[in-house]
Amino acid sequence: MEKLLNAWNKSLSDYPPMPIPDENNDWFFGNRLLFEEMSYDREALMHQHNSLHPKITDEQLLIYNKVMADVETEKGGMYFVYGYGGTGKTFLWKTISAALWSKGEVVLNVASSGIASLLLPGGRTAHSRFAIPIAVTEDSTCNIKQRSPLAELIIKSKLIIWDEAPMMHKHCFEALDRTMRDLMRFKNSKSSTMTFGGKNSVLRLTKNLRLRGVSNEDGVEKLDSFAKWIADLGDGKLGEDNGVDCNIMIPSSIVLENEVDPIRQIVESTFPEYCSGNMDERQLENRAILAPTLDVVDEVNEYMNGINQAASMTYLSCDSVCKAETNFDMQSQITHWDCAMVQG
Repeated sequence: MEKLLNAWNKSLSDYPPMPIPDENNDWFFGNRLLFEEMSYDREALMHQHNSLHPKITDEQLLIYNKVMADVETEKGGMYFVYGYGGTGKTFLWKTISAALWSKGEVVLNVASSGIASLLLPGGRTAHSRFAIPIAVTEDSTCNIKQRSPLAELIIKSKLIIWDEAPMMHKHCFEALDRTMRDLMRFKNSKSSTMTFGGKNSVLRLTKNLRLRGVSNEDGVEKLDSFAKWIADLGDGKLGEDNGVDCNIMIPSSIVLENEVDPIRQIVESTFPEYCSGNMDERQLENRAILAPTLDVVDEVNEYMNGINQAASMTYLSCDSVCKAETNFDMQSQITHWDCAMVQG
């Protein structure tokens, strides 16, 4: 329990009268956050890096070399890597992280959302890792004290990778920028005048790596066409802008036509063997139906549950953010409510 709490910058000592472990172990002394980030298997990571590095593209190699060079020379730098889905951003993060971890360096991988953080090795949400306030304003700073374990961890880190950065409000970056300048002033006297302690550089990824996994020539052509359409959509090259709105026509080749029962059509197209009850588990792992609204999500779930032959069980939960100083009673009530609903 102490180790789990330490991962969130907490301890059992924060919850009296919980007993505190009395262990003769390095984990319980010094900076546990730093110890955790430096306890990776360096040999395994070296093998992983040697396996990933030969697979990166020329575009990725350019970014890899720029970042690694600045890390090794301790020049500092801030890079914005732009690329649509499938260009290998997450693959690049894994390669760079493995390279630095294998050398015993500290790399902090964060993302703007919880789901995205799960795709990163050692990933955490930016709010969690940097203690960014939930109600952030233009004057906010991160809740990180000088000489605290988290401050030491950030100072010793060689690289911070922030995935899906444009999803966050600019006040979050400004809060972290102010905090980083303050934390780094003991190591770099010029940090107060440097944006995140370095320069800005904009890089771009355009090659779709998912094309590599398709051996069928017709499949490659279709996926390549779809990738180009997605890229043009993101770059604002599609549709006619009349000054008020922009109408974009979706190619008929990527649209399922069914005005009578569209939910059934997309389910049967995505999971053709689902109705039989003998579906290959790999289909469930490698396929998903994305919906624009929660109402559509509910419709898809209700339809698929209706044709599923297996018995189902519904689990309900309730999560909320409490701004009160003392929220123990509220958490206790929520926990009891959850348990009651699950048992029911």
